[in-house]
Amino acid sequence: MEVGLAGIEGELTIVTERAGLASGDNEKLRRGVYWATPKLYGEAEALNNMGSIAAPLLAGFCLAATVQTLTITTRDARWPNIAVLLFMLASLLFIATLQVMLWARRYHVVPSELTAWWPDADQPRRSEELQRIQQLHAAGFRLWANRARIAYRAAQLCLSAGFTILAVPPESPTQLSIFRWLAVGIGAAGFTSEVIWIVGSSRWNPPSAATDTPPLTG
Repeated sequence: MEVGLAGIEGELTIVTERAGLASGDNEKLRRGVYWATPKLYGEAEALNNMGSIAAPLLAGFCLAATVQTLTITTRDARWPNIAVLLFMLASLLFIATLQVMLWARRYHVVPSELTAWWPDADQPRRSEELQRIQQLHAAGFRLWANRARIAYRAAQLCLSAGFTILAVPPESPTQLSIFRWLAVGIGAAGFTSEVIWIVGSSRWNPPSAATDTPPLTG
């Protein structure tokens, strides 16, 4: 595992954390107990919900939309085949999100779980070993969670683009064409807003509350 995660160890954000209220805490704090902590403490749960709840539901919805769109002809929409392609791509990306997040969850572990599994966790050598294990697992979770996030965002864009293209009216004008073009405008606005949200959230680097916490003293 160390070989597989060696390339991403440099990105770890290691902060000081007090490891409970046991009798040996003061000694640990003087030595320095370091765990890899997330910048957003609820991020892991949110990502797990994204991969285990939202992605499967949206994948099923996209598959249903694909089947339904296959029945639409060029007399009803201008580019139904492109919409089918986008819906199918979105469904595959949502499924990929589920699979990648399942892989990411293999690395998700918190310090309390590690210390509960090892009766000698309060021993200095074992404590350092557990810290190292938790750091590598945290790096692995970030790696695969980021990949799941990319797949999910790409799926969202494909789904939005598919509905927007499906709303484009046929070449022969009808009385309802103005409403169809209005739907296209709303879809395009939603697609643009999603792109702005994705770019903005990817550049946002939230400060970690733990990094601003003053040193703990015994």
